[in-house]
Amino acid sequence: MNHNEGSALSSILEGGIYRVNFNTNITSATAGQVGLALFADGVQVPGTEMDETIATAGEFANIGFDKITDHERTLRRYLVEQLSKINHINIVNEESDSGVVAFNVDGIFPQDVAVYLNKYGICLRAGNHCAKILKNEIGVKNTLRASIYIYNTKEEIDKLISLLQDKNKILDEML
Repeated sequence: MNHNEGSALSSILEGGIYRVNFNTNITSATAGQVGLALFADGVQVPGTEMDETIATAGEFANIGFDKITDHERTLRRYLVEQLSKINHINIVNEESDSGVVAFNVDGIFPQDVAVYLNKYGICLRAGNHCAKILKNEIGVKNTLRASIYIYNTKEEIDKLISLLQDKNKILDEML
């Protein structure tokens, strides 16, 4: 399909808004693209899979969102506490109230750390997380991102911490 950059369709085909700053708002999208950017991310889930997705969402609602939030915050505090004990870890959003913890391992590219952790069954996001604006605001271009939710456990955090303790092991396994 042929489309022109800057057309309303390009937002859907290529992703949403990609250049934003806190001073001038959106710098690369027209008003039409902003509306269409709402549809840039996400997944279409057909048939039976949609039924299963809705049923699972119902199970979470039965747990209660207050309990889910309490669990998420408890694990987040624990993760931040444990990461803070490791000298070569820099936490980017230590004071955040969300289930997301962004951090870096000194001197190692976040994507390399993510590949290392993935070998051990720990899956973290790595990169700029569609937030290129943060580089200008906090001076950090890429991070590792652990996202905690109801299905995570303290034991999983302990495993992550164990794998991050020895920076030399991470470096050795990258070779």
